[in-house]
Amino acid sequence: MKCRGIFMGHQISLAVLLAFLLVVVSLALLELTAEAARRGKGPGCGGDLLDGTEQNGDIIMVMASTFWNSGGPVITKNLEIEGGWQVKSGESCSASTVYTDTSKFEFVGPNTRSTANEFGAPVMTIDPSVLTLTVKHIIFKQGGFVPQGGGLNGVISNSAYILLENVAFVDDGGGADTGAGLFLQVRGNSRLVISGSQFLTNTAQDTGGGFELHVFGGSQVTLANAEVRGNRSLDGNGGGGRIVLNRGTVTIANSTFSGNLGNQGFGGGLSVEGVGSGPNYLILQNTVISGNTASFGDDDLHISGNVTVLDNQIFLPIVRKSLN
Repeated sequence: MKCRGIFMGHQISLAVLLAFLLVVVSLALLELTAEAARRGKGPGCGGDLLDGTEQNGDIIMVMASTFWNSGGPVITKNLEIEGGWQVKSGESCSASTVYTDTSKFEFVGPNTRSTANEFGAPVMTIDPSVLTLTVKHIIFKQGGFVPQGGGLNGVISNSAYILLENVAFVDDGGGADTGAGLFLQVRGNSRLVISGSQFLTNTAQDTGGGFELHVFGGSQVTLANAEVRGNRSLDGNGGGGRIVLNRGTVTIANSTFSGNLGNQGFGGGLSVEGVGSGPNYLILQNTVISGNTASFGDDDLHISGNVTVLDNQIFLPIVRKSLN
């Protein structure tokens, strides 16, 4: 009887284990097959970019247009914001509706992008709590004046990963004190990737005409296949862009900086400034920085402070300067 009891106990334990495994597998399959929640915004759907009801993992589909006010939202959730969509003929869209598929929509990107405008505030701001964010196929246009980051502003931290792909930052009669198109602090071992994007004709009253990046705490930034053209800093360094490194690494690959102006400053094309003890690295791969102008010198590329430059794909240090 004792042996039989032990055997029956084993049978019950095995049955419980199998039932538990079945539940786990079912939940996993449900998660794999479930579509992410999608929300349509912009012309044809209405509404601002965000309304506060978004959840982590949502996909915001921005309808293709040449003008639409974003509402200047602060992004606090882990989202994907994707332009280049339009409502199919005969279908309707509501900004308050959550969609589980794209059957009512048509994707016309990446060649056709969606324009997001704002006046007197950044088009979008990234809150430090965001850990993952993807923004694709969006043209940022700022029509008013802001302190920093007319198109995109914010702080990236806590090992976050941010991807900006096929986006453009274009002046629309506005400007900023610093980082007219984009101003971001990248901290806490985070990573920022900007791919296939443009910074065009932006004007900063101080530094960083096209963009300004502050890279700290072991963080990494990659700028790939970018065009930085016709930007101006009126009273400081970095007409095309300004990068401040404090224990960070920036890689610029397959990109072009041309026709930028650093008025009353250094580095018409790009200014890279190392602060702190480092290590700080600037990696340049197949990148052209030429045809720029700066009032105080280093028309194309200005480097100061504790920065090690690795040029092309050889990765040999070629420049190292002390802080001016």
